[in-house]
Amino acid sequence: MAVQDIEANEWDSKVTNSKQLVAVEFWHEQCKWCVKFAPVYEAVSGKNPEIGFLKLNILSSEENNDLAVSKGAMSTPTIKFFCNGVEVSELVGYRDESEFDQVIDDLKAKAGKCIDQSTRIKE
Repeated sequence: MAVQDIEANEWDSKVTNSKQLVAVEFWHEQCKWCVKFAPVYEAVSGKNPEIGFLKLNILSSEENNDLAVSKGAMSTPTIKFFCNGVEVSELVGYRDESEFDQVIDDLKAKAGKCIDQSTRIKE
C-alpha cells in the first residue's frame, strides 16, 4: 500500500475506525529530517502492505496542527502507530531504512496482542 496523505477531517475514517495497524507520520515541508525520512517511509510502506501508512502535514491547516497537538506530536517527524484507533507505539525523529524496518518488524510481532487487547503495546 502506498503512503496516503490525510487531513484532520479524515482521521476517524482512516485511523480511529481502521481495523488494521496504522502508522501516521506527523510532518511538514520545512522539516529537513521529514524530507530526508520521506523515501524511507515510502520504501518501508511498500514492503508492508498489511499496515496502513499515512502522513499528516501539521502545517497545511489549523485543524491538522490542532490534531497533531492533541495526539502529542510535539516534534517532527513523529510516527505514531494505532491499532483499532488506539495508539500503541510511537517513534520520534529520523531513522534510516534498516532501523525503521526493525521497528516495523518488532511492532508486527506484537500486533496480534494489540489487536486482541487494543491497548498500548509494552516496550
